Amino acid sequence: MNKKRGLLISGVLALLCLAGSSWASPNYDDYYAEEFLYHHGDSIGGVGGGNEGAAYVSAAGNISRLVFQQLVLPSAETASEKSNKANLNLPRTFGASAYWEDVDFENANLNGDIYGVNLGVAFDNDQLTYGLMLPYDYIDFDSFDGHRVGLIGFTQYSLPLNQTLSASFTGHINYCYTDLDFDFVDADEVNLFGGGLGAAITYDNDIFIFSAGASYLYNTDDSDADDDEQHLIKTGINAGVRNGDNGVINLFAVWNADVTDYDNDPADDDYYEVGCEGSLTLTDTFGLSLGYKKVLELEDFDADEIYLGSTWKF
Repeated sequence: MNKKRGLLISGVLALLCLAGSSWASPNYDDYYAEEFLYHHGDSIGGVGGGNEGAAYVSAAGNISRLVFQQLVLPSAETASEKSNKANLNLPRTFGASAYWEDVDFENANLNGDIYGVNLGVAFDNDQLTYGLMLPYDYIDFDSFDGHRVGLIGFTQYSLPLNQTLSASFTGHINYCYTDLDFDFVDADEVNLFGGGLGAAITYDNDIFIFSAGASYLYNTDDSDADDDEQHLIKTGINAGVRNGDNGVINLFAVWNADVTDYDNDPADDDYYEVGCEGSLTLTDTFGLSLGYKKVLELEDFDADEIYLGSTWKF
């Protein structure tokens, strides 16, 4: 009997030891997420702190994409939109867009979604266009969330070269405020300041449209991180084909090169964005667009975006 009792006690102790070791084992998913956010969390509200995945998600990355893909290298217009611009002489444009993006930092076990809207207004004065954009997005990740609101002021000069060829030159300044709330580290507020220049050339034979553009964008933040500024070069192409008077399909690709001299010498310093978009003109003054975009060639990082946009001329 004593022998059986001893075996029973030994078994119970062994189970308790196993349970204790299980309780004591670290949660490596939380560890990697906490480590990543400790080094780059604040910079998500700024320029990314030298990590290109964080730089893509960052306020600087978001504003740089808006400027390049909506101002420097926008999608091609439908045939009716192009003719109405010349015939109706409506100098003002109001634009609104909404998007959802699924983001995965695979090496840090950080997954989440970004929900955003962008409102903009532009005024045409002969070949000069100037205006404002107001972007807002909500970041909802496993280990943190945050709100970002920005302001972008821009000027663009359009230069017709002949009947099928035109060029454009764009300048902008921007500001963004971010409020971040982390599970592992203290909450933080980050301010971002920046600006940039861009140029594009477009060939349009009324059926096929091809554009190529490039821009330089500079941003800096007040996160007090060692790497708190970014020099980004974006180049891209957009190819469109018109479907009747009211439809157009676009395919685009953008190469992003981060030429900043970071202290930590990141493994990735460039990546690609590819996507497609369909646009439909519903009235003489109103149109809708729907698109998809994916990020490529970033190590241990993945992002997919779906967006819906609209324009109204008045």
